[in-house]
Amino acid sequence: MNIINIQVSPQDIDLLGGWKQNRKVHADGSLYRYKKIGHAFQKEFLHRLVAARILAAKHKRLTSRVRVRFKDKDVTNCTRENIVLVDYATQGRLAIRVKRKTSKYRGVYRERDRWRVKIRYPVANSHLVKNKVKYKTEHIGYYPLDQEEVAARAYDKRARQIFPDAVVNFPEDFIEDTQAGQKVDIAT
Repeated sequence: MNIINIQVSPQDIDLLGGWKQNRKVHADGSLYRYKKIGHAFQKEFLHRLVAARILAAKHKRLTSRVRVRFKDKDVTNCTRENIVLVDYATQGRLAIRVKRKTSKYRGVYRERDRWRVKIRYPVANSHLVKNKVKYKTEHIGYYPLDQEEVAARAYDKRARQIFPDAVVNFPEDFIEDTQAGQKVDIAT
């Protein structure tokens, strides 16, 4: 049998008494056992029991909306000093962010390990079908993950070709020629 080093606060030592039999280790390393409720069995985690005692001291009840986080990221350290109770909203803010799946630029989308640039615009002289406008999606190209800005500039260039007054990602790249009244692309 595996030896597990579980740490608990002195006031929670009595929780470990019934854990000699039927204890198991979860995939993340936390300790749990099965508790019989009616005719079914339910997992009972040690850190959730400690959290229930922390809340009971504050005259509150542990609900499923409360999440347990560990200050030192060690799930075997179930001391009261290491456990932080958070709600769902705080849990989302504290979570470690993974790489972005969307771009912050218009027309740039993440597709596997590269950025895809596409533009969608209404088709001119199309007949209305049940009061709906037909749209066309035009693929502009693929760009490596480190060239997100270049991809956004490619979108801007094509958007200005289709619509001279289009909303673009980098409006400072297009200056207005005051004499001719035309927009000039200075990015190229």
